[in-house]
Amino acid sequence: MGDFGRRHKQLLEIAVSLAQELDQEMVVYLLKKAVLDLMECHQVVIGLRSDPDSPTLTYICDGKLDPALASERTFMPIVEQVMASGSSVVIADYGPPQSTPEKSPATAACNVAAVPLESGSGIHGIVLAVSITPGYAYTADDLGILKTLGRLAGEAFTRALQLSKYRRRDEEYQIICELAPLGIYKANEKGTMVLLNPSARFLRGHPVSWDEVDQGWGHSVFPDDLDQVCREIEQRIVAREPWTLHYRAIDSTGEIRHIVDTSVPFTGVRGETGRVGYLADNNQQVQFEREARRQSSLLQLMFELGQIILDSQNQESIFQQCCEQISSRLELPLVGLVEKSQESKPSILSFCGPPGGEEALLSLTSSVFHGSIQTQGVFLHVTHTHLAVWQQLSAQENLGTLALLPLIADDQPLGLLAAANYFGADPRDGFEETITSLSVFLAMALARRQVQLELQRSFRYLVRILARAAEANDDADDRHVERVGDYSALLAAEVGSTAAFVEDVRLFAQLHDVGKALVPPQILHRARVIGEEEQAIIRSHTIHGAHILEEWPLLDMARDIALFHHEHWDGSGYPYGLRREEIPLAARIVHLADVYDTLRSYRPGGHALTHEEAVAVILQGNDEIRREHFDPGLLEAFARKSSEMSRIYEAASLVQPSDKYLLI
Repeated sequence: MGDFGRRHKQLLEIAVSLAQELDQEMVVYLLKKAVLDLMECHQVVIGLRSDPDSPTLTYICDGKLDPALASERTFMPIVEQVMASGSSVVIADYGPPQSTPEKSPATAACNVAAVPLESGSGIHGIVLAVSITPGYAYTADDLGILKTLGRLAGEAFTRALQLSKYRRRDEEYQIICELAPLGIYKANEKGTMVLLNPSARFLRGHPVSWDEVDQGWGHSVFPDDLDQVCREIEQRIVAREPWTLHYRAIDSTGEIRHIVDTSVPFTGVRGETGRVGYLADNNQQVQFEREARRQSSLLQLMFELGQIILDSQNQESIFQQCCEQISSRLELPLVGLVEKSQESKPSILSFCGPPGGEEALLSLTSSVFHGSIQTQGVFLHVTHTHLAVWQQLSAQENLGTLALLPLIADDQPLGLLAAANYFGADPRDGFEETITSLSVFLAMALARRQVQLELQRSFRYLVRILARAAEANDDADDRHVERVGDYSALLAAEVGSTAAFVEDVRLFAQLHDVGKALVPPQILHRARVIGEEEQAIIRSHTIHGAHILEEWPLLDMARDIALFHHEHWDGSGYPYGLRREEIPLAARIVHLADVYDTLRSYRPGGHALTHEEAVAVILQGNDEIRREHFDPGLLEAFARKSSEMSRIYEAASLVQPSDKYLLI
C-alpha cells in the first residue's frame, strides 16, 4: 500500500473515531496521537479556547522535546499569525524569538506546520506540528493532512461543547424543581415516595434520607383522613390513573394544612413506571380547587408535550403537534410558535388557529419582535392592537387576550409563543400563568431542537469530509460524488421512498467509492488496459469501503452502498454476485446514478458521452453495459427523470473529462 495509502487509511480511521467522540479530553488525546503519528513530528502543541468568545488559549504540549524549550511561548508569533488570519502556515528553519529560553538543538532550527482548529461555528484553537529532522521540510501533502485533522477536531470540539450545554440544561431542570414554591415529589410504581423537593418538606417528621420519605409522608397525614387517602391512592395506582386528592396534613410545627395532592403516572425512557406530583397548601377552598384543576391540567399537558417531543421521528412535525395539543387541552382558539431566524426576521414554526390567523400573527410579531417583548413578553387585548387585521380577526373569532411570550434559552431569545383565549374568559382561570409556564417548557424544547439540528449539520459535514478524503486517491473530478448523490436522491424520490431515505441516500451516496482510498494510486490511476490481478485489486475497493464504515451504526446505509454498488440485477456484478432484491435498494440506486455520471464525464479516448448517448447506453446497452444490470423499476424512473439528471450534471460539472478513468 505504501506510505501514501498507510497515512490515508490512518486518517480515515481517525476521522471515524473523532466523529464518534463527545468528550473534549478524548478529542485532545486523539488529536495529539494523530499529529504525532501522521506528521512524524517531534512535538505537538495544541492551543484551545476555554470559551468560544474568549481570545485566551489554554495549551497542551506533547512529544519528545523538552517542554521548557518547545512550549507555546516558543511559537507565539506563529500562533498569533494563524489565529488572526484563520489560515495555515508552514515555516522551515524556524527560530524562536529572543524572549524565549536559551536556544538548544530542539529549537534553534525547526520546521513548523500550524493550522486552526475550525468548524462551521468558528475557530476553537490551533495545532502545531514541530520537527527537528535536519534537511526536512513539511510538504503540501503534510499540510493537507494537518488541515483535515484540524477540521475534524474542530467539529468534534463543537459537538463536545454542545453536549456540555445540553447537560447544563438538564441541571437547570433540577434547579427549577429544587426552587419551585410547590412541593414536588416522585414516587415509584407502588406509590412509595422516592424524592421530595425542599418545598414539600413541611411534612411532620420530614425525611433526613430518601429511604425515609414514605414514612415521613404517612406520619404527616391527619389521622382521620389517612385510611381514605390510602384507599384512593391504591385504586388509582392499580388503574394507572391521575389523581387530585384533598386531605389534611400536619406540618413540622404541628399546624393542620389543607393539601391538594396532584399526581400523574409516567413511563421513563428506560421503561420504568412511576408517578410524579405536587403538594399544594391552600386553605381557601374555592381558589384551592380552581388552582388544583389548572395545575393538574398543566402537568398532564406538559407530560403529553414531552412524549410528543421524545417520541416523534419527524422534527418538522413536533411543534405543530404541540400547538394542536395545547389548543385542544386548554380550549384556546389560537396557538402559534414564532421562530427567530439567523437574519433576525421571525417566521412561523407552527400554528393552530383560524384561517388568516397565521398571516395576522406574522404581521404582528414582525412589528413587535424587538425590545422588551423579546425578554419579558406581553399580554394584550386583541382589539387593542394597532393592526386592522387583528381587529377584524378578533370580531370574527371572538378572541380575547393575546399572549406573546419570549422563548429564551441560555439568555438568547429563540422565538415567541403566541396564544389567545376567547373574549369573556374568566380572568381567574389562570390563562396567563399557564401560558407562561408553557413558554418556559417550549423554550427548552426549541433549544433542544436547535442543538439536534446543529448535530445533524455537523454529522453531514463530517460525511462530506470523509468523502473528500477518499477522493484524494481517485482520478474522478471534484464534483462526481456530489452529482451521484443528487441523482440518487432524484431517483429515490421518483420510486416513492420516504423523505428521510431520500436525504440519507443523497448524503451517503457520496461515500460509494470511499474504499478507493486503500487502493494503491499507481494501479488506480493506470491507463485503461490492465491485467486480471490489478483489476481484482481495484474491485476490492468495495470490501475496503465496507470495512472503513462498518464500526458506526449511523453509517449502515453508507456501508451497503460502498459494498454493493457494483452488484448487478442479473447477478453478474461483484463482489458477491447478488441478484435482484438481494441487493439493497440504496446500492441499486447509486449503481445506476454512478454509471450515468461516469458515462457523461469519462470515456476511453477522452470523449464524454452526451446525455442522449448515455441514456441510450443505459436503456439499450453496449459492449460493457447491459440493460439487465439495472433494476427494471429504477430504469423506468430513470427514463422519466433523465432530463432532470442532465440538468444536474450541466449545473454541477466544473472539471474537464479525463481519459484515465476505469469503469470498475
